Amino acid sequence: MLKELPKPQAGKSGWPWTEETPRVPVRMADGTPWPLISIVTPSLNQGKFLEETIRSVLLQGYPNLEYIIIDGGSTDDSVEIIKKYEPWLSYWVSEKDSGQSDAINKGWERATGEIVAYLNSDDLYTPGALGEVALEFGDHPECAVIHGQTITTDQGGKQRGVFGSSFDLISSINGCNDTVAQPSAFIRRSVLSDVGLMDENLHRAMDYDLWLRLRIKYPFYYVPQRWSKLRCHPASKSSGRISLRSDCLAIMKKLYSTAGLTKEVLSLRNRALAWANLFEAQMYTATNRPVRARWHALVAFILDRQVCLKSGKGLFVQTLLNEAMFIQMSGIKKRLEKSVLYLHRLN
Repeated sequence: MLKELPKPQAGKSGWPWTEETPRVPVRMADGTPWPLISIVTPSLNQGKFLEETIRSVLLQGYPNLEYIIIDGGSTDDSVEIIKKYEPWLSYWVSEKDSGQSDAINKGWERATGEIVAYLNSDDLYTPGALGEVALEFGDHPECAVIHGQTITTDQGGKQRGVFGSSFDLISSINGCNDTVAQPSAFIRRSVLSDVGLMDENLHRAMDYDLWLRLRIKYPFYYVPQRWSKLRCHPASKSSGRISLRSDCLAIMKKLYSTAGLTKEVLSLRNRALAWANLFEAQMYTATNRPVRARWHALVAFILDRQVCLKSGKGLFVQTLLNEAMFIQMSGIKKRLEKSVLYLHRLN
């Protein structure tokens, strides 16, 4: 409860500083215990936001919570903040790891809940989210993932928008498009033993990879409720959409090396790989590596020219434009060099 936790920072008010979620009943309506929910927060040098994240989890009023924090060896005040809330944590550690995927996996391997999720150390749950999630899992026992909407905010917490929608496997593959709002996504832990945890070779779109692996085998259920807030700031991964897309090629290659895919999924192989190569080209264009960008654009064109000339026309043209600009600038440079040399000779 609010009165049990450390006092909020000076000048902080509202959720989750001076407000709490009313406690849900000790048992569910049918008399059974609430399912144990395990939340993992991976963190590294996010002391500026971490305390708000922690409080948004602990003040859910949910009676069966397991909260785990995996810190990657922060050098700011993160450890001091974690220690303030240690009495209410199931486990925490601060040690060097190999990245966010590794940290999430460490937490999930320790988790014992029937339902698991991860909440990044700059994001928040909205009041009452966990109670609603538990009820949805009870109503949909066949589903592996239940996900809702996420409010996006700026660094100061001002709302910018809302995202998250139903996750359709075919349309997602067809455009390498992730519509699951990760901070509002919860997983039935038993299915992770079947499909595996996060791919630790991925550092940007590892959640998209997990959704695909899960959705191939199990149904998802989408609830149009706002269960979380995602904070966008210069240091957050969410602020760099191009870098997120840079994982798509590896993800699609892995997907299409999986046995037992349906005919419908297999029929989209070339389109999916064409989109992934276009995104790769976009990344190389943005980082001023035109040769690699043109290569991936060419591969995309060979795989599915319709993607390049219609749906992905903007990305394809962007790569070609980069080539044209590169050639044009090279020509200008040569003409300038000749002019300078000519003037030098006149003098």
